[in-house]
Amino acid sequence: MVQQIDVAAAQGERTVVLATGARSEAAIARLYPGLDPVCLVEVGDFTGIALRRAAHVGMRQVIFAGMAGKLAKLAAGVMMTHFHRSEVDTSLLATLAVEASAPPAVVEAATATATARHFFDVCVAESCLAPLALLCERARAACLAHVGSYFELEVVLVDYEGSMAVCRAGLKGAGRFLP
Repeated sequence: MVQQIDVAAAQGERTVVLATGARSEAAIARLYPGLDPVCLVEVGDFTGIALRRAAHVGMRQVIFAGMAGKLAKLAAGVMMTHFHRSEVDTSLLATLAVEASAPPAVVEAATATATARHFFDVCVAESCLAPLALLCERARAACLAHVGSYFELEVVLVDYEGSMAVCRAGLKGAGRFLP
């Protein structure tokens, strides 16, 4: 991952996409079809390391793409997101749901299970994406706090199939919902 970021920088690229996995990478590649493939970096659980490396090599823009579970951990300030090392903070999800004035089913889904996927699924089923947009905003703020303001950062939440981006915060507008 570090080498991939270094290669992108050595080739003169100043934008890099950090995707948590193949499905996130596929969704973001569809959202930004003009990006050189060298800019697409799969970071897995090592978001903090990847962000610091992108800052170190002088990236101007970083786009982070992930699913709700990884974003929930980032929003809580956890930059190493492996499931054995950290759990999703369901109280954070509940707070986001309340702040977004979500319906009771969404608020309840935040703590009904230990998975962010359940929360995500209920938000989508209830057509209530505002808590997910807040999740993107919180993850973005935590990532910037971790690395500093060395680059512009966009955080994109993708669905669990990797077929589309659901919402994002940052470069294209905070909390903007995607078609």
